[in-house]
Amino acid sequence: MTSVQDVRERALTLCPGGTPFRASASWAQRFLGRKHLSLLRATNSSRVPVEDAAAAMIKFHNAIRRVVRKSGEGPYGAYPPSKRYNLDEVGSGLLSDYVRTIAETGSDHVWAPGGQGGKSRRFATIVVLIRAAGEQPKKLIVIFSGKGTLHDVEQPTYHPDVAVFWQPNAWMDSETWDAIVRSMEIEPDSLLYLDNLAAHRAADDVMKQRRILPFWGPKGLTDVWQPVDLNVGKQIKERIHKFMRAVQERDDTGYVDAVDAKTKRRLFTQVISLAHHSARRQQVKRGEPFGSRQKRFGELSKRQVT
Repeated sequence: MTSVQDVRERALTLCPGGTPFRASASWAQRFLGRKHLSLLRATNSSRVPVEDAAAAMIKFHNAIRRVVRKSGEGPYGAYPPSKRYNLDEVGSGLLSDYVRTIAETGSDHVWAPGGQGGKSRRFATIVVLIRAAGEQPKKLIVIFSGKGTLHDVEQPTYHPDVAVFWQPNAWMDSETWDAIVRSMEIEPDSLLYLDNLAAHRAADDVMKQRRILPFWGPKGLTDVWQPVDLNVGKQIKERIHKFMRAVQERDDTGYVDAVDAKTKRRLFTQVISLAHHSARRQQVKRGEPFGSRQKRFGELSKRQVT
């Protein structure tokens, strides 16, 4: 079950007919509380304990500070906030990725359920690029599954704010990454924070040509240091989830299965563009995106970064 509404509907199916029980939203919340359950974001991976992560994060922060100090004068050196970028990938199914699911309260490891068949498999990978200050990159990047043989035919139907790339499994690989690096909206002489995906280690020559300095964050800790993972990517995915739920409700009539792949891709670019612009409009204030895990790390490490 992936929502409070699912709990209510399941309760009604188990309730004998003719009873006054209505399975209200307040009842569902009390039921979850009694069973020590919560609506949690699915992680599908174990998270490193904050105490074990502290040393790696402090080393990461110190490495950045050393580069900044050597690059120039002032607190930011040659890399002011407007020249500090962050990129991450957000996998998405055609209908819903079950952004949240019912799990035991306080769980560090939350698995998302299946149950949608082919519709819950990865339909595309969304590549989100943001920067710390200044006008944000306008284009959202999406990787569709396939060879791209129909790209020139379909391209005029895609949303103009979405740049489309192709890969057989809709994954980020070194060849796709090389093409994306050549086209992404990043100023020269900028820092780019990345996770340790193998493909991100490719395209070094292109990075040097564009005068982009890559910084790879500690493995397994993107939920601590990665802004896209912490906030923007989460917002985009939740908005996609919301918009696609409306499509999912229509699927009882076979709507999604009836349209061809070209139409699905066109609709998907429109939906992710809506989600992207919606997330960009929401002002992110310092400290608001962080939960208890990030706050615990901050308390643990604030005196140790030199």
